Amino acid sequence: MMTGKTNKTSNWRWLTAVSLCLSLVGGILISEKANAQTITKRESATSKSTLDLYTTDLTSLAAQDRFNSVDVPRDLTNKALQILASENRNNPVVISESQAVRDVIAIGVARRLVAGDVPDSLSGKRLFKLNLEKLFRDSTTVDELQTNLSAILSEIAGSDHKGILIVDPVQALVGSSAAFDGAASSLLLDAIKKGDVHCLGETTEIIYQENVAKEESLA
Repeated sequence: MMTGKTNKTSNWRWLTAVSLCLSLVGGILISEKANAQTITKRESATSKSTLDLYTTDLTSLAAQDRFNSVDVPRDLTNKALQILASENRNNPVVISESQAVRDVIAIGVARRLVAGDVPDSLSGKRLFKLNLEKLFRDSTTVDELQTNLSAILSEIAGSDHKGILIVDPVQALVGSSAAFDGAASSLLLDAIKKGDVHCLGETTEIIYQENVAKEESLA
């Protein structure tokens, strides 16, 4: 389900088909996470940018054909891309109770970006999935969290084509339940409002309604 004026029932008709590939999607992303952890152990933190340390570039993986066997629902991918390409409120939130379902939509967006099958305003953009677990583990104080997130956002904003940041769950950084009493929320929301970064938020319906729905920057 994507927020916006969309029929809720129709959004869920594809879940049976999606469920057939959920274990594969989970396996791919878990494998990538394990690979990233192994690489991190081998390399010093100074040898990698903050963006590389705390995100996974899904467009890079899609370009390597890592997601070719994943069956992605085109209608919801279209909806996400339509919102991302809008002039206003162009930061969609994917709503599903299943982490794997949310990952499928993200993979669909990554594949379309790599194929160039996107609106002109999204051409050349990259899709980064934020590793919140590692970010919070390495950020033991508010200052460290703000420093790390600021560096991530600055690297995305400073790239040639900027990029789209996946935040799942989005309420970890936005809304009334945001970590560190919302200390990092202003950094992300300011970057969104200035157009430095797009955000593809993901969460469950209950959490969205309770914590995120009032945020005007998210569609």
